Amino acid sequence: MIEIDTIPLCEKALKLQATNCQQDSRSVEEGGLFFALKGDKKDGHEFLEKAAEKGAIAAVVDKAYKGEDFGLFLFKSKNVLLSLQLLAKQKLQKRKQTVLAITGSVGKTTTKEFIYSLLKDHFSIYKSPGNLNSQVTVPLNILNSPKNVDFLLLEMGMSEKGEIEKLVNIAPPMLSIVTKVALAHAANFKEGLKDIAKEKLTILSHEKTKKKVINHELLKLQKLQGVVTFSVKDKSAYYYLQIGNETVTIYENSVEKLKIKRPFYGMHFLEDMIAAIAVAREMDVSFDKIKASIKDLYLLPLRGEKIKKKDILFINDCYNANLTSTEAALIALGEYQNKKIAVLGEMKELGKFSHICHEKVANIALKYVDEVVCFGRDTFVIFEIFQKQKKFAKFFVDKNEMISFLKKHLKKDDVVLIKGSRSCELETVVNLL
Repeated sequence: MIEIDTIPLCEKALKLQATNCQQDSRSVEEGGLFFALKGDKKDGHEFLEKAAEKGAIAAVVDKAYKGEDFGLFLFKSKNVLLSLQLLAKQKLQKRKQTVLAITGSVGKTTTKEFIYSLLKDHFSIYKSPGNLNSQVTVPLNILNSPKNVDFLLLEMGMSEKGEIEKLVNIAPPMLSIVTKVALAHAANFKEGLKDIAKEKLTILSHEKTKKKVINHELLKLQKLQGVVTFSVKDKSAYYYLQIGNETVTIYENSVEKLKIKRPFYGMHFLEDMIAAIAVAREMDVSFDKIKASIKDLYLLPLRGEKIKKKDILFINDCYNANLTSTEAALIALGEYQNKKIAVLGEMKELGKFSHICHEKVANIALKYVDEVVCFGRDTFVIFEIFQKQKKFAKFFVDKNEMISFLKKHLKKDDVVLIKGSRSCELETVVNLL
């Protein structure tokens, strides 16, 4: 057992040559390094034995830990999380890999996947898996990335002030991308959208960040210099995507560069695409090469995923929800000709903004859908507004009751949007229908 301070981090941890680093004992592989982090519900120290059984060779534990080592080489630390973060920072400095970082309230993960699809044939690049973008998972992504790549494409998220700044300090980006900013995790930001935007835009603040690509709408919230903008709405953006019924046209600095068949229905997915194209161009990828790679773009599960069952089309967009993403999903639903039904779960973590955001969703839904089915107490205002307008609406707090109703109510050729916050777990609705 070796006692270490978080600063400087023990060099022996780097010399271990661990095959992988994990904070979840279930994910540990042979020869791995386990970080015993304390969470709100679980304490990683309780899983040291399981980590050892899975093949871990060492673990970073709290300085106060006095339990068994289970055959593990233990590093004692004053702050296990900080040790993880500093180890990742050291490893990145040692490898001298170039970081491309992305943040935003809406479209981070989809944009990241699109960027990877446009760059992978032209650069040696690793992308962080899924939406692993927290104070814990970003350092783990760095530690588990292959050493023989030149670029790391990392997603950076936040739920509280200061978190983006910490991640940027760990992994200073050469190029930063900011997608649309919305009222997500708004309960932690009293000033609302401007406050959230200010925090997100700290991803541009590091001296190593030479290229800055942002959603054009952010210029309304904060004055910025040295940025390149993208948009699906404003022609003055440096990268502008004009949307037609069957085609989209891409402009760079007001010059038409590319016209292609429209690959997605939803405007929000097209906005993610122009963000990715902007990054590819800033990385000097030609439009001919971009055009060739657009065929590789795909939507992730639970994000606008289309599933047809019994001649009913389900649009499974229930990975998460806030006002902006729900509005985009409802507008996309409105493009269909058949009967349109929106199954809407609660939008969580909105604090004092919750009622007004759900109210706005109701008024948007009135324009684009025929019926709503509401799930969760915060959606009651949507139900009420539809009732007042004498439009069909149902309200449920029991998911099984809602599923039973939908089984009887849905008909052939209906188009059904499923949208709600992650904690609503509305994907089970599609699975059980």
